[in-house]
Amino acid sequence: MNITSKHTFETAIVQSLTESGGYTEGEAKGYSPDLGMFKDEVLAFLKNPQPRRWEKLTEIHGVETENRVLQRLHREMDLRGSLDVLRNGFTDYGVRFNLAFFQPVSGLNPDTLVL
Repeated sequence: MNITSKHTFETAIVQSLTESGGYTEGEAKGYSPDLGMFKDEVLAFLKNPQPRRWEKLTEIHGVETENRVLQRLHREMDLRGSLDVLRNGFTDYGVRFNLAFFQPVSGLNPDTLVL
């Protein structure tokens, strides 16, 4: 085994991030190269901590909700950049979604701590 190979380096990075960096390793089959994201993970993040918002969009889009939200997210990332969308979220038909929840400044609000 060549310790200086690209594969060894990549494996070490993944191992470090998953063991002590708080990351989980995605599976290649779940990645959408067209959208540049793991669709199932993004949808789970939008649905689980933000269920009321997801329900509002489901009333609007019906069975096409997942596809439409992913397309909207992809467009927003193209227009504004990934970092801006991650920090500030995006809106679809007046429904605003967060893509990140940051550590609260204080522990006074228990709901914020859970998010």
